[in-house]
Amino acid sequence: MDVDSLENASFWSYSKPLFDLLECIDHKVLLVAHSAGGFNIAVEMEKYPNKILAGVFTAAYMPDTTHSMSYVLDQGANYTEGWQDTCVVKSGSTTWYFFGDDFLTSKLYHKCPPEDIVLMRTQKMSGSFFDNEMAEMHLTNENYGSVDRFYIANEDDIAVATEYQHVMILACADFLAKTAAKFEVSSPIQSWPALIAMELEVDCQSRPRYCFF
Repeated sequence: MDVDSLENASFWSYSKPLFDLLECIDHKVLLVAHSAGGFNIAVEMEKYPNKILAGVFTAAYMPDTTHSMSYVLDQGANYTEGWQDTCVVKSGSTTWYFFGDDFLTSKLYHKCPPEDIVLMRTQKMSGSFFDNEMAEMHLTNENYGSVDRFYIANEDDIAVATEYQHVMILACADFLAKTAAKFEVSSPIQSWPALIAMELEVDCQSRPRYCFF
């Protein structure tokens, strides 16, 4: 892994494709996020509240308006069992993670067929939570808080522990438009948007536009 190639990466550069999309659209979209993607759509909800129909957090980190964005990540560490064979590298003030095969197969792809595991190993790349940047970022009730939020808990998700998913739900219970039960598959990333729409009781025919992050 080339640490030098990571020096110019940031939360903002990583999220730029989604920012660019929201800049150019002229209709409302339903943002759907899984895992750490919750941070990205939260910022989109803060920046473009009038362009977003709702934010859907599927076994995702869901920040609040009381603390910095990194708070839910820091608290979530109390519910994890460690990173196993993941390689953790510091580049400047940013921490990067290169998930190991043991972590991926036992935590993220633990219910996937063997062919998916093989494909996953060819696509691995380093990633970061950019917690150093998120520690300085705050969401507001006026923007982020004005957009409907949905949370779909997934009892089979190990990366974001089920117990912690419900902790985040309870912390934001006054703001959530709906809380759904669970997915029948091991992860929302294995589901089609139609399944998410069904869980949310949203009509796919009348609201067909999705942005999955």
